Amino acid sequence: MATAWLAVESGFERVKLIADRTIRKADGTEMVLPPEGIPHSGFHPALFVQDEEPQVWRFKGRSLPLVDRTKFPNAQQAEALHRSNPAFDESGSILPYIFQPHTTHVVDGIIQGDHEFLIGHKGTGKTSVVLHIAARVGQPVVRINFTGQISISDLVGCMSFGQGGTVWNDGPVITAMRNGYWLLLDEFDFGDPSVLSLFHPILEQRPS
Repeated sequence: MATAWLAVESGFERVKLIADRTIRKADGTEMVLPPEGIPHSGFHPALFVQDEEPQVWRFKGRSLPLVDRTKFPNAQQAEALHRSNPAFDESGSILPYIFQPHTTHVVDGIIQGDHEFLIGHKGTGKTSVVLHIAARVGQPVVRINFTGQISISDLVGCMSFGQGGTVWNDGPVITAMRNGYWLLLDEFDFGDPSVLSLFHPILEQRPS
């Protein structure tokens, strides 16, 4: 039996996973949880299969695990990409932020590992909601602001001359994909169609 943690109002309750979605609580009672993706008692996800108690950020029944930036391939870069967003004040404290109701849809997409496409008027918080969610879980973010002047090489990278000769330099898109950073494409509709076509294979869902 695997050790697991069930989300409850006070935090997490230690349980045993005895079968697929079937748990045994400390008092011996057994419980079958709903399929993956369906909240149990208001929590999504409700079950974490791991030895240590989960460290998460909670928002209206959602649980996003905190990110350990020291485990990224380039920990120093990951830390810098997290601190660069505007969710912290000079003392390092998280700035006050009012999450709007649509935040639950964004968080649900993150939990499912989906791409997010936010539409709305300027100043409605499309960018800030992503940056503030990332700040609360510790997730590094690469942000690109599109203009009509951005080229494919600006996004993917290019060859250049270095001390050892010709070298390849990753662009922001490749950097994010290689390292597991969130890629925030701001003002996406300002990009040239020939450049935006680069994202078609990236945004396609993986074959099931």
